[in-house]
Amino acid sequence: MAVEAGEGRPGMNAAIASATRAVAEPSPMINRNPPWDGT
Repeated sequence: MAVEAGEGRPGMNAAIASATRAVAEPSPMINRNPPWDGT
């Protein structure tokens, strides 16, 4: 994944960055309906 992102693919890079950001700060949707009970 990281290797592909480094092969000069801005689209893939943006997708990975977006996914990483989504994991770093959960979206309001996930916040509103958490799949886990804080465990």
